[in-house]
Amino acid sequence: MRRELLVLFLPFQQTCGFTIPGRPFMRRKRLSPLSGTSAPYETTSSTVTPSLLVRPPHVNTNAATNNVTSVETPPKITVYDNVFHPAVCEVLRILSLQGTLRRDSIDTLIFSRPPHNTSALTPVEHAIHSALTTLEGSTHNPTLTEANANQTVVEYWFREEFMNIEAHVDIDEVALEEIEALIAPEFSHVLYLRVADELIGQCPTCVFPQTRMGWSFEGADKDSKVDLVSIPAVPGRLLRFPGSAMHAVPCPANRWWLTEKEESILKEEEKDDEHNDEYDDEYDSDEEYESDVERAVLLFNTWSKEPRDVARDYNTMKAHKLARLVEEWRDDYGTNAELLHCLPQELWHQVSFSRTKETAPVDSVAKIALMGDEDRRLSKDPIVHLSSLASSDEVQQLIHHDAAPALIQFEQLPK
Repeated sequence: MRRELLVLFLPFQQTCGFTIPGRPFMRRKRLSPLSGTSAPYETTSSTVTPSLLVRPPHVNTNAATNNVTSVETPPKITVYDNVFHPAVCEVLRILSLQGTLRRDSIDTLIFSRPPHNTSALTPVEHAIHSALTTLEGSTHNPTLTEANANQTVVEYWFREEFMNIEAHVDIDEVALEEIEALIAPEFSHVLYLRVADELIGQCPTCVFPQTRMGWSFEGADKDSKVDLVSIPAVPGRLLRFPGSAMHAVPCPANRWWLTEKEESILKEEEKDDEHNDEYDDEYDSDEEYESDVERAVLLFNTWSKEPRDVARDYNTMKAHKLARLVEEWRDDYGTNAELLHCLPQELWHQVSFSRTKETAPVDSVAKIALMGDEDRRLSKDPIVHLSSLASSDEVQQLIHHDAAPALIQFEQLPK
């Protein structure tokens, strides 16, 4: 039945060939950390290559290594492929983008999960709820399992630019500001919707599963070992990890291993890029806009209590207008947006992890930048230095892998 619905759905939507009326376009140029000069996209009829985001020449993700072994999934981190149909991923991307432009805001939104909601869910919210319900093992039971019964609030947002995100924990920002409390969600999730071909193996999410709420090592093991899990961005993939775990997106993927000079050049170029970033009405065609999509992700957190001062979508719309809109959603995507639901759990594929065999610390040092001030990062230093317990080539090989998540162990160096 689901296949038949999708077959009917795709021609109707012209295989996701949506248009976005009145859409402004944001055009960013890409920069090279080694040349120190700006390097705009080099566009041909079939490829779009940003010169910054290139795999280091010595890295071969297909090469075998004697020091890499398979391991079980790190505690409470799960990765699934084939969670959503590719066409549905594209529809969710377009709807998320439309919502961002309609609100003229990239701020996060929240919704309450059924049966706790008092207003209709949007199609994107229905899709998120379907994935969470399946994750919780209650596909055939609308009642949430006891372990997840309190996770009734979802915070979500969308991003399609590959940008550097420093190590951090998603928190209730207002609680930190007003009562100086660090409050994190129960679980965090990343749904990868689309990844540009030239960024495959170049834009992982990095999670530090044992480093919680901030980079404080009070009570940590005496050897100060730090686990890093690198998860490649793969369309249709869903990542779930503890909401209190530190995580980051290094851009480029080998950023933590750049020299001080390279990092300095890159930061200057990023400042120039941000300064020059503006809505450009020159690029009015969907084809030109599509080439700008880098790493489209839908991110969502589950909370037991609503984070402060986070809005709900359509919260200012009058009831009769919202009712008309809900009717349109039903016509387009089915009751409760069933055409946008995740695939059945039996079609999901849980992804296994690889890891390096532990050796003595080597000279390969990663410099991890932490987000925010000391109260947020729980560290006096804005940067921590980690020494890999595997060779630099092996670490780079795992960080740049096209698809396989990897567990990499480091040792924190003294301040």
